Amino acid sequence: MPDVIWWISVNGEQRGPFSTATLKNWFAEGKIPPDALIRSDNGPWVLARKARLTPIDWQSVFNGAVLAAGVLLAIEVFWFALSDPLSARWLCGLLIAYVFFAARTMRRDRASDKK
Repeated sequence: MPDVIWWISVNGEQRGPFSTATLKNWFAEGKIPPDALIRSDNGPWVLARKARLTPIDWQSVFNGAVLAAGVLLAIEVFWFALSDPLSARWLCGLLIAYVFFAARTMRRDRASDKK
């Protein structure tokens, strides 16, 4: 994936082009004021404090949601085990199937990332 070219406008003065790595370093060091305007390639100017320098990794978001759902299911199994052991047995089987599915999905995603 090619690096994005960034432009900065501070007090009406345009500077650039800069790489994403340079911009991230400058943000971390506080060299870019939050009210500065930046844009990528030919994109619109946005406030520096609202700019997204990296794309969202939707696969990580999905994996986090899968894990969160698994934790909620495990809590429900525990809750039912206290009140109704028969329901807990059924939910425990569901939890095992869910964990198997989640682990298999995440393993497949990691394998496709390496290609």
